Amino acid sequence: MRVEMLTVADCPNGPVLKERLAFALADRADVELTVHVVDDQAEAERRGMRGSPTLLVDGRDPFAAPGTAASVSCRLYRGLNGRIGGAPSVEELRQALGTTATTGAYQAARRAGQGRPAPIEGGLRAVRSAVVTEGPVHSGEETLGGSFVLEVADHAEAIELARGFPTPEPLEIRPILESA
Repeated sequence: MRVEMLTVADCPNGPVLKERLAFALADRADVELTVHVVDDQAEAERRGMRGSPTLLVDGRDPFAAPGTAASVSCRLYRGLNGRIGGAPSVEELRQALGTTATTGAYQAARRAGQGRPAPIEGGLRAVRSAVVTEGPVHSGEETLGGSFVLEVADHAEAIELARGFPTPEPLEIRPILESA
């Protein structure tokens, strides 16, 4: 089995996918993972990258919806539990790769397949990435802010737009309900 991971430089979800793949492939000595850093749209189209990170199994993206265009943008995955994340869970990767969970390290670290093992020194892991969450995010401190009303096709497009906003503060995304 040929497994390739396609990512853009400095993608915060690339290391997450790589680590989850290590758990998913722990019992598979016959599989070698190759990682390609994609630099531009033409290369994304040539390699079949549908956002960063993309996983290809024998040249096929098991998580892409039919007709998904090649892209060098950030990619979000909707898990079996309905949650949105930057990479498939270990369980979802195992299903796509046809493997089963047998290692104790996987069981200890999994937290519903979303887990990442903490390093031994101090048990803490620092993560540097933009975070988009659903629900209220106000920290209770004084802030100066405002709001934007944007018309988008769906929640995924709203998240994609929010990731592009040049702000160090978290953004809150809310649907506007129209009255009848």
